[in-house]
Amino acid sequence: MTAVPAAAPDRTGRVPILVYHSVTTEATDRYRGFAIDPGLFREQMAAVVDAGLRTITVDEMASAVADRDTASVERAVALTFDDGFREVHGLVLPVLRQLDLRATAYLVSAYIGGTSRWLAADDEGDRPLMSWTEVRELAGEGVEIGAHGHRHVALDLLRLSDATDEVIRSRRVLEDGLGRGVTSFAYPYGYHTAGIKAAVRDAGYTNACGVKQAISHVDDDRFGLARIIVYSDTRPEMLHDWLAGDGLPLGWRNEKIVTRAWRAVRRVRARLGRDESSPPSSEGAGT
Repeated sequence: MTAVPAAAPDRTGRVPILVYHSVTTEATDRYRGFAIDPGLFREQMAAVVDAGLRTITVDEMASAVADRDTASVERAVALTFDDGFREVHGLVLPVLRQLDLRATAYLVSAYIGGTSRWLAADDEGDRPLMSWTEVRELAGEGVEIGAHGHRHVALDLLRLSDATDEVIRSRRVLEDGLGRGVTSFAYPYGYHTAGIKAAVRDAGYTNACGVKQAISHVDDDRFGLARIIVYSDTRPEMLHDWLAGDGLPLGWRNEKIVTRAWRAVRRVRARLGRDESSPPSSEGAGT
């Protein structure tokens, strides 16, 4: 009896949202995992093109989620860049322009034109961030600008009123500096709660990203979109699988028990003064 080939898995509506942080050859040991070599980054972007994928912004992905519109995200991928490091303008933008790729950049509004002060514990507090002129040029090139909090603090360790202020101020500062609306938010370190999600929605954002190390899809949570961190040691075959919408679970809606337990631990540590700034390696992959 002839075996019937297994049907190919249905990947309709799946959209990997990739997260990049720094694109550089220089980084401390604690931060090295988040620093992608510029040559490797160019190869990864070429892989996106070679795979025949379209790049969309997070706002476009969120619209597809709101409408459950699979057609608009067919063979799509979203590229996101967190924190607003200067190399996003100097190194990333030329690659995006050359390959005709689109992206979303999430900026820490209090420190534009300054340095990454929230990374001081990783000896990276002096890493330069984009200036307002560079941010405006980025937006002028079609890169979506989103908010990443005002001071890049873990919002779920704050009182809700303080977290709400971070969310509101981040949008207000960016909109004032850009002269255009900002509708996308990315939770610092990926950490959020139901209350913080509500605060983001009430502040006028239409979507927000967590991390989860999972693949987003049209049934995802529009205020907790799943993203995938690209690390410095991400293997080419892993990236290939992610671009195909495979190799990781699909994003989920409800918070996992392990996430709640980890938050309880982090809150205790914060009260003891031992968790004032969460390290980047704890970027909420389970939230």
